[in-house]
Amino acid sequence: MLIANRKLRTNIAEYILYMWQIEDIIRAKNFDEQELTAIAKEYSQEEYLWQEIANWYIDLSHQMIAEKIQVKGHLAFLNRLLVELEKLHSQILQLGEEPRYLKIYEETLPAIKDLRSKSNNNRLGDIELCFNGLYAKMLLSLKKQDLNEKTKDAIQNFSALVSMLTFTYHRQKKTKGLL
Repeated sequence: MLIANRKLRTNIAEYILYMWQIEDIIRAKNFDEQELTAIAKEYSQEEYLWQEIANWYIDLSHQMIAEKIQVKGHLAFLNRLLVELEKLHSQILQLGEEPRYLKIYEETLPAIKDLRSKSNNNRLGDIELCFNGLYAKMLLSLKKQDLNEKTKDAIQNFSALVSMLTFTYHRQKKTKGLL
Protein backbone atom coordinates (compact mmCIF):
# COMPACT_ATOMS: atom_id res chain seq x y z
CA MET A 1 0.00 0.00 0.00
CA LEU A 2 2.74 2.43 0.95
CA ILE A 3 4.84 1.46 -2.05
CA ALA A 4 1.80 1.46 -4.34
CA ASN A 5 0.76 4.97 -3.27
CA ARG A 6 4.26 6.32 -3.90
CA LYS A 7 4.54 4.62 -7.28
CA LEU A 8 1.09 5.87 -8.34
CA ARG A 9 2.28 9.45 -7.84
CA THR A 10 5.76 9.06 -9.28
CA ASN A 11 5.83 6.26 -11.88
CA ILE A 12 2.60 4.92 -13.34
CA ALA A 13 4.38 2.07 -15.13
CA GLU A 14 6.03 0.81 -11.96
CA TYR A 15 2.68 1.19 -10.20
CA ILE A 16 0.89 -1.03 -12.73
CA LEU A 17 3.62 -3.68 -12.64
CA TYR A 18 3.70 -3.57 -8.84
CA MET A 19 -0.07 -3.97 -8.64
CA TRP A 20 0.06 -6.92 -11.06
CA GLN A 21 2.53 -8.48 -8.66
CA ILE A 22 0.19 -7.80 -5.73
CA GLU A 23 -2.65 -9.48 -7.64
CA ASP A 24 -0.43 -12.54 -8.11
CA ILE A 25 0.52 -12.56 -4.42
CA ILE A 26 -3.15 -12.46 -3.45
CA ARG A 27 -3.82 -15.36 -5.83
CA ALA A 28 -0.85 -17.30 -4.44
CA LYS A 29 -2.29 -16.86 -0.95
CA ASN A 30 -5.66 -18.14 -2.22
CA PHE A 31 -7.39 -14.94 -1.09
CA ASP A 32 -6.91 -16.07 2.51
CA GLU A 33 -7.31 -13.09 4.83
CA GLN A 34 -5.03 -14.53 7.51
CA GLU A 35 -2.27 -15.10 4.95
CA LEU A 36 -2.69 -11.55 3.62
CA THR A 37 -2.58 -10.18 7.16
CA ALA A 38 0.66 -12.10 7.77
CA ILE A 39 2.17 -10.38 4.72
CA ALA A 40 1.08 -7.00 6.07
CA LYS A 41 2.74 -7.68 9.42
CA GLU A 42 6.07 -8.01 7.59
CA TYR A 43 5.87 -4.32 6.60
CA SER A 44 5.58 -2.82 10.06
CA GLN A 45 5.58 -3.69 13.71
CA GLU A 46 3.23 -0.82 14.45
CA GLU A 47 -0.23 -2.35 14.70
CA TYR A 48 -2.14 0.55 13.18
CA LEU A 49 0.09 0.45 10.10
CA TRP A 50 0.09 -3.28 9.46
CA GLN A 51 -3.68 -3.35 10.02
CA GLU A 52 -4.11 -0.63 7.41
CA ILE A 53 -1.91 -2.59 5.00
CA ALA A 54 -3.77 -5.83 5.77
CA ASN A 55 -7.09 -4.10 5.08
CA TRP A 56 -5.69 -2.86 1.77
CA TYR A 57 -4.68 -6.42 0.74
CA ILE A 58 -8.03 -7.80 1.88
CA ASP A 59 -9.97 -5.06 0.08
CA LEU A 60 -8.05 -5.80 -3.11
CA SER A 61 -8.76 -9.52 -2.71
CA HIS A 62 -12.50 -8.79 -2.32
CA GLN A 63 -12.38 -6.55 -5.38
CA MET A 64 -10.67 -9.30 -7.38
CA ILE A 65 -13.36 -11.79 -6.34
CA ALA A 66 -16.12 -9.30 -7.20
CA GLU A 67 -14.54 -8.74 -10.62
CA LYS A 68 -14.14 -12.50 -11.11
CA ILE A 69 -10.40 -12.38 -11.71
CA GLN A 70 -9.35 -14.99 -9.16
CA VAL A 71 -7.43 -17.01 -11.77
CA LYS A 72 -6.25 -14.41 -14.26
CA GLY A 73 -6.83 -10.88 -15.38
CA HIS A 74 -6.33 -7.51 -13.78
CA LEU A 75 -8.40 -5.21 -11.64
CA ALA A 76 -10.65 -2.84 -13.59
CA PHE A 77 -8.90 0.29 -12.31
CA LEU A 78 -5.57 -1.05 -13.57
CA ASN A 79 -7.13 -1.85 -16.94
CA ARG A 80 -8.45 1.73 -17.09
CA LEU A 81 -4.93 3.03 -16.48
CA LEU A 82 -3.65 0.85 -19.33
CA VAL A 83 -6.38 2.20 -21.62
CA GLU A 84 -5.35 5.72 -20.64
CA LEU A 85 -1.74 4.93 -21.51
CA GLU A 86 -2.79 3.31 -24.80
CA LYS A 87 -4.73 6.49 -25.68
CA LEU A 88 -1.77 8.68 -24.83
CA HIS A 89 0.46 6.43 -26.95
CA SER A 90 -1.94 6.75 -29.90
CA GLN A 91 -2.14 10.49 -29.41
CA ILE A 92 1.64 10.83 -29.47
CA LEU A 93 1.84 8.75 -32.65
CA GLN A 94 -0.93 10.71 -34.36
CA LEU A 95 0.42 14.14 -33.47
CA GLY A 96 4.01 13.19 -34.30
CA GLU A 97 5.32 15.97 -32.06
CA GLU A 98 7.72 13.82 -30.07
CA PRO A 99 10.37 12.58 -32.51
CA ARG A 100 12.34 10.77 -29.81
CA TYR A 101 9.25 8.78 -28.81
CA LEU A 102 8.51 7.98 -32.45
CA LYS A 103 12.08 6.73 -32.92
CA ILE A 104 11.89 4.49 -29.85
CA TYR A 105 8.51 3.19 -31.02
CA GLU A 106 9.92 2.35 -34.46
CA GLU A 107 12.78 0.46 -32.81
CA THR A 108 10.33 -1.37 -30.52
CA LEU A 109 7.68 -2.22 -33.10
CA PRO A 110 9.33 -5.45 -34.37
CA ALA A 111 9.49 -6.79 -30.80
CA ILE A 112 5.86 -5.77 -30.22
CA LYS A 113 4.80 -7.57 -33.40
CA ASP A 114 6.81 -10.64 -32.40
CA LEU A 115 5.20 -10.74 -28.94
CA ARG A 116 1.76 -10.18 -30.47
CA SER A 117 2.28 -13.17 -32.78
CA LYS A 118 3.15 -15.34 -29.75
CA SER A 119 0.26 -13.98 -27.68
CA ASN A 120 -3.07 -15.73 -27.34
CA ASN A 121 -4.79 -12.36 -27.68
CA ASN A 122 -4.20 -10.38 -30.86
CA ARG A 123 -6.45 -7.57 -29.61
CA LEU A 124 -3.97 -6.35 -27.00
CA GLY A 125 -2.65 -2.86 -27.57
CA ASP A 126 1.02 -2.11 -28.11
CA ILE A 127 1.48 -0.70 -24.63
CA GLU A 128 -0.24 -3.58 -22.87
CA LEU A 129 1.98 -5.97 -24.81
CA CYS A 130 5.03 -4.03 -23.62
CA PHE A 131 3.77 -4.28 -20.03
CA ASN A 132 3.18 -8.01 -20.47
CA GLY A 133 6.76 -8.40 -21.70
CA LEU A 134 8.15 -6.38 -18.80
CA TYR A 135 6.11 -8.35 -16.27
CA ALA A 136 7.16 -11.66 -17.79
CA LYS A 137 10.78 -10.56 -17.54
CA MET A 138 10.27 -9.70 -13.88
CA LEU A 139 8.76 -13.12 -13.19
CA LEU A 140 11.57 -14.90 -15.03
CA SER A 141 14.13 -12.88 -13.06
CA LEU A 142 12.48 -13.95 -9.80
CA LYS A 143 12.81 -17.56 -10.97
CA LYS A 144 16.43 -16.84 -11.90
CA GLN A 145 15.81 -17.92 -15.50
CA ASP A 146 18.08 -16.56 -18.18
CA LEU A 147 16.82 -14.69 -21.21
CA ASN A 148 18.25 -15.03 -24.69
CA GLU A 149 19.74 -11.94 -26.36
CA LYS A 150 16.73 -11.35 -28.60
CA THR A 151 14.44 -11.31 -25.57
CA LYS A 152 16.80 -9.05 -23.63
CA ASP A 153 16.80 -6.60 -26.55
CA ALA A 154 13.01 -6.70 -26.75
CA ILE A 155 12.67 -6.05 -23.02
CA GLN A 156 15.12 -3.15 -23.26
CA ASN A 157 13.02 -1.65 -26.08
CA PHE A 158 9.75 -2.19 -24.16
CA SER A 159 11.31 -0.53 -21.15
CA ALA A 160 12.52 2.48 -23.13
CA LEU A 161 9.12 2.99 -24.75
CA VAL A 162 7.16 2.58 -21.51
CA SER A 163 9.61 4.85 -19.69
CA MET A 164 9.16 7.62 -22.24
CA LEU A 165 5.39 7.18 -22.17
CA THR A 166 5.41 7.30 -18.37
CA PHE A 167 7.40 10.53 -18.42
CA THR A 168 4.87 12.07 -20.83
CA TYR A 169 1.94 10.79 -18.76
CA HIS A 170 3.24 12.37 -15.56
CA ARG A 171 4.17 15.58 -17.35
CA GLN A 172 0.60 15.89 -18.66
CA LYS A 173 -0.93 15.07 -15.29
CA LYS A 174 1.26 17.65 -13.60
CA THR A 175 0.41 20.27 -16.22
CA LYS A 176 -3.31 19.59 -15.66
CA GLY A 177 -2.81 19.79 -11.89
CA LEU A 178 -3.79 16.16 -11.35
CA LEU A 179 -0.59 15.12 -9.54
